[in-house]
Amino acid sequence: MADDMKAFEETFCGVWKWDRDENLKETMTRMKYPENETDMYCLMKPTIYIERRGDEVYMKFDMGSNIVHDCQFQFGVEFETKDDLMNSFHNKETATFKDGVITFKARTQLTGPGKCDTYSEFLIKDGELHTPMSPLDDTSFNGNRIYKRA
Repeated sequence: MADDMKAFEETFCGVWKWDRDENLKETMTRMKYPENETDMYCLMKPTIYIERRGDEVYMKFDMGSNIVHDCQFQFGVEFETKDDLMNSFHNKETATFKDGVITFKARTQLTGPGKCDTYSEFLIKDGELHTPMSPLDDTSFNGNRIYKRA
């Protein structure tokens, strides 16, 4: 576990600034997110802060406009994430780290349009952080946010 955490820390820890999106709006539309929620999300240009805290990971997503979401978790242990500001998500998630890729499986606790279980990854490609997201039950398509180190 210590070697895995060291590899995680060397690869991901730091500050990542949004650079661009690929297929994000199309993917969110296909996942049946409400149009206003999709438009708002696609306007945000987040900064991600990733820290190692012992055997745990702390992530803070600064979405701008005083919107911040954060979570702390251990790989392989279910944790909860919730948006108390806009009530746009409430998930039970599990994250794993294997072969240089962080995977997140999120099971929504909400119902309604765009409230679906998701699968996402964090991986480094050409020095950039890629964060593709798709429905948990259909990873044949995804929307990707790409970040550069700050």
